[in-house]
Amino acid sequence: MQGRLLRMLQAEVPEPGKKVYLTVDLELQKAAVEAFGERAGAAVVLNIHSGEVLAMVSLPTYNPAAFARGINPDEWRDLLADRRNPLQNKAITGLYPPASTFKMIVALAALREGIATPDRVIQCDGDLVVGDSRFRCWKRQGHGPTDFKKALRESCDVWFYQVGLELGIDKMAEAAKEFGLGSSLGFSLPGERSGLMPTREWKRRQLNESWYAGETVIAAIGQGYVLTTPLQLAVMTAALANGGKILKPQIVKSIEDWNNNNTHLFEPELIRQLDYSPAHLQAVNEGMFAVVNELRGTGRLAQLEEIMVAGKTGTSQVVRRLSDEEEDLLTGDEDIPYRQRSHGLFVAYAPAEDPEIAVAVVVEHGQSGGGVAAPIARDIISRYFLKRGE
Repeated sequence: MQGRLLRMLQAEVPEPGKKVYLTVDLELQKAAVEAFGERAGAAVVLNIHSGEVLAMVSLPTYNPAAFARGINPDEWRDLLADRRNPLQNKAITGLYPPASTFKMIVALAALREGIATPDRVIQCDGDLVVGDSRFRCWKRQGHGPTDFKKALRESCDVWFYQVGLELGIDKMAEAAKEFGLGSSLGFSLPGERSGLMPTREWKRRQLNESWYAGETVIAAIGQGYVLTTPLQLAVMTAALANGGKILKPQIVKSIEDWNNNNTHLFEPELIRQLDYSPAHLQAVNEGMFAVVNELRGTGRLAQLEEIMVAGKTGTSQVVRRLSDEEEDLLTGDEDIPYRQRSHGLFVAYAPAEDPEIAVAVVVEHGQSGGGVAAPIARDIISRYFLKRGE
């Protein structure tokens, strides 16, 4: 029996696998992790001209060596029980309302449809009443007379409420999907989620309900049913910076055999070229520049001395917005349970005058896009250009 078994066994000479070269910049990856500190969330950095992923972080993380040696039951249970989801690649599978980072898409759609111009002024008194519902601006006292640039710079909700209502959810969704929101980007790593950009037909099909005007209002500020991934937000931001090119994000640069022969070389892949007026794109870019660099801009904590940054803040609610009376009772973030705190978002590109990279940052339950996510993006951008100068 033993001799028969030995005859059945055959030895095969092992062959080395291929060498895979990634687009990821190790120093930039480390800088992104360090910028987050102990916070949970995700960040993506893209080359806006090639779609190459220069950094992609998802936090908290875990030690993969535990699986190589055989993870013990206690470690496995701890990972599963961690409500900050360390096993999830949040950059491609995390779904978040984009909040005010979505406002550039609404603005471009409104400009294209002739609903808004850069000179259109809307009076913001702190809220907009639609039917029996009152939709508040984040700034309780309102922004006063607000034009296009001011609406982006100071993130006036009422301006976008009104413009979104006139635009309608279906036109809004059309523009969002052009920018890669609410659909798969064909990323090479497994698990990429498509997010959601609702339409009237989607709601009728999924919920067997009619679409309401109030739902358009909250969609116009990136809330409600709207869900995106950090990767999608980075691709969107890159397109705003590169003249409307939606590039497939790529994380593999090349593959070689052990004789150093290229077996695969990955070139930039254009998904689509968007048809937006250069003047309209410029108006949005000027608004994003003002967000970071002008007085009252919500993203001023992303400023750098030698590099001009353009960006947009977002604060994404995970529960309903508190009433004025409830907010008056709060003395600080510590009064809000962690899981009920808003997510902080920031998207940016730099240099503003001749863009090279796009960054998207989502800080889970970080409360403030301008206060928490913007400084993380600033540190990432700073490290990129510091490395360039080394």
